[in-house]
Amino acid sequence: MPNPIPKILLITTLVAFSSNAGGQDTPAVGKRFALPLAGDTITPAVFLAAPKNNLHLIYATPSGKLVFWHLSQTEPDPGPVPPPPPPPVKSLQVAVVHDPAVSTAQQRQVMADAAWRVSLPPPHEFSGIIPFGLLDPNTQQQPSRQRPFLQAAKGHALPCLVLLNESSVVVTIVPLPDSAAAILKLVRKHGGEKNVNTDNRRGKLQTSNRRTTEPAGPDLHAQYGRVFATAV
Repeated sequence: MPNPIPKILLITTLVAFSSNAGGQDTPAVGKRFALPLAGDTITPAVFLAAPKNNLHLIYATPSGKLVFWHLSQTEPDPGPVPPPPPPPVKSLQVAVVHDPAVSTAQQRQVMADAAWRVSLPPPHEFSGIIPFGLLDPNTQQQPSRQRPFLQAAKGHALPCLVLLNESSVVVTIVPLPDSAAAILKLVRKHGGEKNVNTDNRRGKLQTSNRRTTEPAGPDLHAQYGRVFATAV
C-alpha cells in the first residue's frame, strides 16, 4: 500500500489543480517552485503534466534522493447503483379477494359498487370479486383465471384489493379501500405512470497518489531525472 500523502503535498496538489483550472499565483507546470518539507526544510520541486489532465510532482530530499508522486483527479464515488425502475405497466387486472364470512356490510357495499367495477379506465379490466376459498367443483383446484389473485392474497388481511399487471405479476396489494373513488385513485396511480429517478450528485475534487523514492530503477530516473534537472 502506498504511504498516505503528506498534508503539505496534499495542499500543494489541490492548489496545483486549481491552477490548471485557471487559478492565479500558483506553481506552474514545468516551473520550479519551493516546496516546504518537515520543519523548516525547503526543497526545489516541479509539477510535470501527466495524461488525462493529471500531474507528476517531483522533488529532491535533503539527502539527495529524488521523490516522485503521481497525482490524479479522480471521479467522485458515485455511491451505490440505484435499482432499475420497474417496467411500465401496460394494463392492470383488478380484483378483490374476500372472505364472505367476515366481510362487513360497508365492505360488501364497496365491493358491489358499479362505480369502479365498470368504470376502470382502459386498458385496465375488472377481474372479479373472488372468495378466498374458491375451488373449481370439477378439479377441486383453484380456477386458473383466479389463481394468481388467490395466491397473491395469501397472508394478507381480507378483503384486499389485488392489482396484477398484464403478465399476472403483483403490482400492489392493499386492504380494500373504503370507497369506489379510492379504488379508482389507486388504479390511476399504479396503472402505467412512470417513475422518474433524478440524480443530483455533485462531484468534488479527490486525489489519489502513488509514491516512488529513489533508488527505483533506471527507467524512473531516466524518464524524470533529466526533466527535473532541466526544470529546476
